[in-house]
Amino acid sequence: MTFSIVTACSRPENLHAIMKSILEAKPPNDLLWVRYHDLSVFIEQRHKFFTYSDKFTCLDSVYFSGRVGEGAKGWGHAARNRWLETNTLGWTYFLDDDNLMHPNFFEGFEMGSSKNVIILGQETAQGLREPGRSVCNVDLGQLVFRRECVGDLRFNLHYEADGEFIERLTSVVPCNFVSGKFTYYNRLRW
Repeated sequence: MTFSIVTACSRPENLHAIMKSILEAKPPNDLLWVRYHDLSVFIEQRHKFFTYSDKFTCLDSVYFSGRVGEGAKGWGHAARNRWLETNTLGWTYFLDDDNLMHPNFFEGFEMGSSKNVIILGQETAQGLREPGRSVCNVDLGQLVFRRECVGDLRFNLHYEADGEFIERLTSVVPCNFVSGKFTYYNRLRW
């Protein structure tokens, strides 16, 4: 199994906390954490916020320059599209740079990995958001998928694009809904 976590990063000050949360979730040995950086921020602060792990591979050699679409959200979707264009295999999880990896994440992933798309329950500041059987209110941080099932599907470059992406993906690929607290919603903003 190849597992990739992809972070569109415009807040490099959060990288250490995110890395610590990934380690606490006990990731698989073949984990790859890819960080697409907002080049305008990264050039100024790359040495200050550099992170390294001997437990998994961190890839910072990919940078994305310029904002596209509606502010940071549009830029994040452009970075996610870059991943979908350059990677063709394995599991993908998009972990935003204002979020942490939930310590139970890989437990939930294992429970749902019999299908190519997984929607995990999410812990929010207000409590538990169950995945339900509708993708209308699913956050991108709840989605895990095999890259090969996405085909040429890409994110539109506007704010609601993550919901649209999930809706289009799950309309053609069967998914597992796994109830419980396995992901966070914007944990670094609580």
